[in-house]
Amino acid sequence: MDKASSQECPYPGCFFCVMKEGNPSKRRSCILKFFRDLPSQDDDGQVLPISGLWNTAMAHPNDPEFIELGIFECMSALIWKGLKNRRWLSHDQNIYIPYYAAHIIGSYTMNMEEFAERAVEAGVIPPLVELLRGRLTWVEQRVAVRALGHLATYPSTFPAVANHGEILELAIQLAMSSLEIVYSHFYQFPDRRLSYHCDLLTRGMGGVEMESRKAEEWASQLQCWSLQLINCFAFKPEFLPTLCKPEFLVNLPVMWGGLVNENSPAGIGLLRTICQHKLGRGPVSACSGMIEALCNIARSSDDWQYMAIECLLWMLQDPNTSHKVVDKAVPTLVDLAEITNLGDHKKLGDSIVSVLQECSSMGNRSRELIEETVNSRQRLKWEKSMPKEDLHIKQAAALVVKLEGNSLFSSGDIAGAAEKYSEALSLCPMRSKKERVVLYSNRAQCHLLLQQPLVAISDATRALCLHNPVNRHAKSLWRRAQAYDMLGLAKESLLDAILFINECSQSNDPDLSMRQNKVPDYAERLVKKQMRAAWLFKEAALKHGGVHRKGEEREVYGNETDDSEWETASESDIGDDGRDHMGLDDDEEEEVEGHGEKWKNRDKSSDKNDKTSAKGMRHGYSIKLAEVKIVEARNVEVKSSPSSLFVRFYLYAGSNRKIELSTAEICSRSGHEVMIWNQSFCLECQGNETAVEQLKQESVVFELRRRKTASFMRKRSRSELVGRGELSWKSVIESDGMETERFVVMGETKDRILEDYNKPLLLKIALKLQASKLVNTSKRVEDLCGCRDYNETMMDVVSQLKHGHDREGREAWP
Repeated sequence: MDKASSQECPYPGCFFCVMKEGNPSKRRSCILKFFRDLPSQDDDGQVLPISGLWNTAMAHPNDPEFIELGIFECMSALIWKGLKNRRWLSHDQNIYIPYYAAHIIGSYTMNMEEFAERAVEAGVIPPLVELLRGRLTWVEQRVAVRALGHLATYPSTFPAVANHGEILELAIQLAMSSLEIVYSHFYQFPDRRLSYHCDLLTRGMGGVEMESRKAEEWASQLQCWSLQLINCFAFKPEFLPTLCKPEFLVNLPVMWGGLVNENSPAGIGLLRTICQHKLGRGPVSACSGMIEALCNIARSSDDWQYMAIECLLWMLQDPNTSHKVVDKAVPTLVDLAEITNLGDHKKLGDSIVSVLQECSSMGNRSRELIEETVNSRQRLKWEKSMPKEDLHIKQAAALVVKLEGNSLFSSGDIAGAAEKYSEALSLCPMRSKKERVVLYSNRAQCHLLLQQPLVAISDATRALCLHNPVNRHAKSLWRRAQAYDMLGLAKESLLDAILFINECSQSNDPDLSMRQNKVPDYAERLVKKQMRAAWLFKEAALKHGGVHRKGEEREVYGNETDDSEWETASESDIGDDGRDHMGLDDDEEEEVEGHGEKWKNRDKSSDKNDKTSAKGMRHGYSIKLAEVKIVEARNVEVKSSPSSLFVRFYLYAGSNRKIELSTAEICSRSGHEVMIWNQSFCLECQGNETAVEQLKQESVVFELRRRKTASFMRKRSRSELVGRGELSWKSVIESDGMETERFVVMGETKDRILEDYNKPLLLKIALKLQASKLVNTSKRVEDLCGCRDYNETMMDVVSQLKHGHDREGREAWP
């Protein structure tokens, strides 16, 4: 070594000086001596060369130079020293050394089997097992399970790992408790965090928030790497009895890498390995809730969706498990039968149909679904030999029925619309995949509004399987996300909502491209809600309490206020024409979005005289009477405090004026989901064609409000806003007979007044306009009084406001 350089360095045998040695032979001998002597030294600054070795191992894990010179022996000895000599461990910065040593072992054994063999020969497994036991902290457990997972991957080194029988049990316990350990030992108490943990997590960059984010990521890695280690044992039948304990299996579907560790198959990956062997399929099929969880993953946007499908197929093919799972698995697999390619998995739908055809010992419903799927395949074959003219006729017939369904949907007959979409599907050629996507997606929307989330998930899944590319149809993703939200399945809803946002951001829709933010606000709110619900530390926080800082406890993250309300007309992307951008498309996809119910109790004898079309309105008609009817509110879950509910609404009166009207107040009772008013408001109006056009640009805004019941000798309290929605006058004017009755979804306030309920708050209202032929008297009126604005005011109330209580559903017209 150069004399000058050795004089400059205050540490004899410095690792960095050794690495600068130009003579290869001398350099190798110096490095060999460094690795041999380092564990026996107690000098300060030992963490510096270890940190340098860590950087080298991360950057060049396949470089054999240090392997041949004894780096594994050195790292193993340093871990033992840290475990046995706590005085040395607490001196200087030696606390970092066991972590770096285990990490170096894991990096060098990550890719090369021969390196792993050298590590086993060097005796690295016993000290790593001690770290895995938790002899130090969770930070060292993380790198120990990582290194052992790499060693267990290779056939030549797995027996050495398996010889330590406690490794599998320790890994199982760590997989189940890792999130709770990290939360309670680090995340929950920011003021008590070990400084070296914080340094390792953030490298000195960022504060408490950065530490918390990295802790979530490391906790997820600790769990996923534990599952990866267990997965190596799962390939060996002799270890399956230890693995297939119900208390462990039942937790596997909810163990996922999260958004920070999405490249790990985590729990579903281990389940797939277990299900490959008959000894594993039995316990999995018998585990409570397991098949339902696999079905949810199979019908989701999870990257590992195909693994859940394969698990279900293997259990159906096994005679010992088929009868246990067939009735639960068939509905899900039938929904997925139209899927073509899923990543690298080709013709997955064909495989599903082939397995379903071999199933036996099932219920009638499952048998019907399989027959329907097989008939659909046969129908597709027939269509290939069918004349093009006949296919065009069938396509045209399906289009007519679909339009009838759209009309029923717009009028509020949701159940009728769903039946029409089913009829259209039976007519629509199987080859017309694009059209069938729309029909399934429209029917899913109907089921969603009919409070049938399971059927909505089924139809949305079918639409997503038919779509090209698979799982990328935006509206179906959004509808399935809402359905999963209704069922309380946060992860599945979150993944669909994220993909929906991704599709919106990449959309070429001209309506979306004109907006500054292509992502709807309601989708962002749902994602925020589900991220809280699927928070990695939610269960640990509920068990141990919220995050503490400086003597204060912060609210548990997963229990924050739910501000991701259902989409409402007043908060959506409704344009000036009253059409939701995510609703009906006039081009290639004519889909429905919205809800309502037709006003059925009409006086049909007066319809012939009173009905006026929108076309007629543009040719000499004016509005002379308007009626607003508040029928009822549904899905009302009132809190225990006594209160009354009423509806307040605002009508456009011309010249930037609005009229405020309110219904009677009804006392709310706990447990009642329906509040009935049946109260009508009739207004006499005058206005010309210009006023009608102005009215078409306006909407009626409805507010459901709550007022606490006043006690004796106490003034009446102010009312609180529960929910708000709106309905455009244009939709009324352009409707048949200028009347409509429908449900409006009332978007709830951020601070919920009602109980937290998974059904949307609905207000049933009816609007009706009465028109008459317009007499051209404007000139005469102007000449008599000089008032040019008299006939230009649409909702100018000229006589009286009439309140009608129509309890029997009769018309409340004067």
